[in-house]
Amino acid sequence: MMIFVQKLTYIAFSYVDGSKSSDKLNEHQKSNALILFPGILEFYSYLFHFQGVVVGPGCNFKDYIEFIDGTNIKKHQNDSTLKCPSVKKALFKKISITLLMIVVFLKLTLKYPFSSYLEPDVLAKPLWFRLLYLHLASKGHHLYYYIPWTLSDAVNNASGFGFNGYDEKGEPKWDLLTNINIYELETSTSFKYSIDNWHIQTKNWLRRIFFDRLPKGKTLGVFVVSCIWHGFYPGYYFSFVFSAFVIYVGRGV
Repeated sequence: MMIFVQKLTYIAFSYVDGSKSSDKLNEHQKSNALILFPGILEFYSYLFHFQGVVVGPGCNFKDYIEFIDGTNIKKHQNDSTLKCPSVKKALFKKISITLLMIVVFLKLTLKYPFSSYLEPDVLAKPLWFRLLYLHLASKGHHLYYYIPWTLSDAVNNASGFGFNGYDEKGEPKWDLLTNINIYELETSTSFKYSIDNWHIQTKNWLRRIFFDRLPKGKTLGVFVVSCIWHGFYPGYYFSFVFSAFVIYVGRGV
C-alpha cells in the first residue's frame, strides 16, 4: 500500500502538471507532465508490474512507460540502431552483495538480535562493551532493509528496468531504481548525507511531490508527510520531526 500511495500520487500530480502552464513548472515537472490520463492497461500495469509489486521501489509513471516502449534506451544513444546496454556487471555485483548479506543475516543478525542485549551475561559487561554490542546489533538490523532493496533493484535490472544512461567511462549505469547506497550510507559523515543514500526512491518521491510544491516550511512539511506515510506510530513522529530540526541545525552550522 505504501508503494501504491507513491505511484498514485506520481500519476495524480503529473496529470495536474499537464494542465498547467510550463512557466509554472520546474524541469522535472515539465518532463514528467501528463497531457492525457493513462489508459486502463497502462494504469494497472504501472501499479502492479511484477518487478516492484512486493517491495517496490516506487517510480514515476514516465520512467515506467519509457521502459515499456524502449525510450529509456533510445534517449541515451546517438545512432538510430537500438543497442541494449549490458546489465551483466550490475546484476553480478548486486546479486553477489545480496548473497553475502544473506549469509551475514543468517549467521549473525538472527543469532544476535536487539533482544539479546538484555541477556544477563551482556548486561554484566562493562559499558563500553554494551555500547559496542548495541551498535553492532543495530548494524545487523539494517540488513532487514538492505537485502530486499538490493534484491529488488537486481530484479528490476534483470528485466531491463533501471537503465540510467552511461557514465564518463562509457559504462552503462543501472541506478535509476537504486534504493540504497550501502557504502556511502555506512561511511556518511553528516545526517543529510545519510538521508541522501537511504531509501533513495522514497526521498525522490517526497522531494518531487511535496518539497518542490510546498510554498513554505518545506523541510518540516516533508518529514511530517513521511511520518503519515510510514504509519500512525508515535516513534515515527518523534523520529522524523526531530530529524527535520537536525537538518535545520545542520544548515546553520
